[in-house]
Amino acid sequence: MGDVLLSMEGIDKSFPGVHALDRAQFELRTGEVHALVGENGAGKSTLMKILAGIYAKDAGVLLYRGQDVDIPNPRAAQHLGISMIHQELNLMNHLTLAQNVFVGREPRRGFGLMLDESKINAQAQGLFDSMRLRLDPRTKAADLTVAKQQMVEIAKALSFNSQVLIMDEPTAALTDAEIEELFRIIHQLREKGVGIVYISHRLEELKRISDRITVMRYQIFTRNLFERRTSPVLPSMWRDVGGRGGPTRRGGSRRRGGVERDGHGDARTADR
Repeated sequence: MGDVLLSMEGIDKSFPGVHALDRAQFELRTGEVHALVGENGAGKSTLMKILAGIYAKDAGVLLYRGQDVDIPNPRAAQHLGISMIHQELNLMNHLTLAQNVFVGREPRRGFGLMLDESKINAQAQGLFDSMRLRLDPRTKAADLTVAKQQMVEIAKALSFNSQVLIMDEPTAALTDAEIEELFRIIHQLREKGVGIVYISHRLEELKRISDRITVMRYQIFTRNLFERRTSPVLPSMWRDVGGRGGPTRRGGSRRRGGVERDGHGDARTADR
């Protein structure tokens, strides 16, 4: 893992009748896969949608490459190099893969009146080749499996030169073989220095893919992140997600499977 790529500090977010995030914190480094786990409703997706410009934060600071940034919309996030791949994929089935990758940014010819199909296909093919994907950019998105569509979403993110990639439950609809292909791409991106936020409920995946793990607790969203070189016992960690901690240690904290909590139940990050 490299230097700190981004940090979110004191993030608050409320919706009508719901205080979704309360002083939430999160950190991502270059070249790491940082897993974000917790019960449904714990605020994982809300926090990441703030990072991706889908929601506006009510309070807090977002530092990206050491600079305080405001991300008012997804296009602003993409221009910064932050992309999110949602659980529900966003490809347009009637368009080709190349058109999906560069939608809204298509190269044009003839005084800008016509799409330059040969150029857009060549650019998309270059992306696919860099990811070692056997895909024809002229194929319609509707003709791909869910796994291949997900790979196209990743290629689209990389077309923005993304340095932060957020993946929300990326393996939910994949077979074992397709998961292996996804993990190959993730390892490739990590080697290139991309920071990846990996949201998942599948503990076996976390053992294999994550460098660090942050647990978000239901109703408690304050984070005190720290480094601890341990090998967390993931089933014990998962019990903590549900709020069933172990015996209290001296000083009012308790530790389970690499996750340490203070007396208020705040979760902290464990390094693997």
